[in-house]
Formats: sequence, structure tokens, C-alpha cells
Amino acid sequence: MTNLKSAVSAAALAVFSVSLAAPAVAEDFQGILEEIGRGTIREMSQDPVVVEAIQDQNMVTYNYSPDKIGALDRQWAAQSASNGPMVQEILGNDLSQHLTQIVSDNGGLFSEIIVTDRIGLNVGQSNITSDFWQGDEPKWDVPYNTGNLNVDEIAFDDSSQSYVAHVAHPVRNDMGEIIGVLVVGVNVEILADLQ
Repeated sequence: MTNLKSAVSAAALAVFSVSLAAPAVAEDFQGILEEIGRGTIREMSQDPVVVEAIQDQNMVTYNYSPDKIGALDRQWAAQSASNGPMVQEILGNDLSQHLTQIVSDNGGLFSEIIVTDRIGLNVGQSNITSDFWQGDEPKWDVPYNTGNLNVDEIAFDDSSQSYVAHVAHPVRNDMGEIIGVLVVGVNVEILADLQ
């Protein structure tokens, strides 16, 4: 994977003179977040571990109804606080372990990574999420339905106690078809430290 320090140019980092004490404005960080999205996050979306896990889950979930998706999302919400069996299964799978290692290897720049299938259900994740279905959110909808990178507004993330923007990239199979989405929470405070 691309060395993040080399991917972040000094000129691009000049935008981080904005005080992080106040809520960050997305436009102040848009360029560097898009650069990371088109570089490192795009590379992650091509990782064979990610692609294979999504393809495997898509074979299971291809005909899930909205009712089934809603039931799974509610089940996840009920289990997330207590780390129930469904949560343990997802967090313990090979993809989640792989994503957790990527987060660990990037010195706090990534607060979380979520990988979803073709209907927006989590396939793997580095951290527990509040919901299991991402399909009703722009971070899934934009990359999946347009093939474009999506950079969400920067917001304070309680779990990492830092300002984070979710950068989402479509995941494609060998034929170029979009099969899922990779979402990375980028800690903008760490970006400022890379100067």
C-alpha cells in the first residue's frame, strides 16, 4: 500500500491550519480526503481479501427482502451494546481481522473501516458499528449507485474522540462490476500531524 506520508503533500496539508477546536468545514479538507480516497482507499478496495469476502456474502444475500434486511439491522442494534453472537461473528471473521490490522498499521489515521455487500449489509468491519445496514446512507449509496468516491461531512466521532470524515469507495470485481463499498473513517486531526 502507498505510504500515507508520501501521499500527503505539504501543499495539500496547508489547509489544515484551520483550528480543529471548532467543528471542521468539509471544504477545508475536501482535496486531501479525495486524494487519500483515490490513492490508499482505492488500493484497499482492490484488496483480494476484501473482494472475495464481498463476493462470498453477495451469494448469500442476493435475494434478501427489505423485511429481512430490516430484521438483521434491528437484531444488530439489539446486540451491539452487549457484543452479542451476531456482532461477535462479524467482528471475528477473517475480513474484520484483516481490516482491524490495517487500522492498527496506520497510526491512527483510520478510525474505522467498514466493508459492505451489494445491498449495504456489513461484510466486515474493524470496529463495532451502530447499525448493520449501511444501504440507507450516502456513504454507501453514492459509491454503489454512481461508482464515484464519496466524502461525508467531517464530524466528531465519540468512539475515537476525534474529528472524522467517512471516505467511501466502490469495490469492483474482476469484470469491473460494483459489488460493494469500502468505507474508511479518516481522522483529520492525524492528517494535520503529518506535515
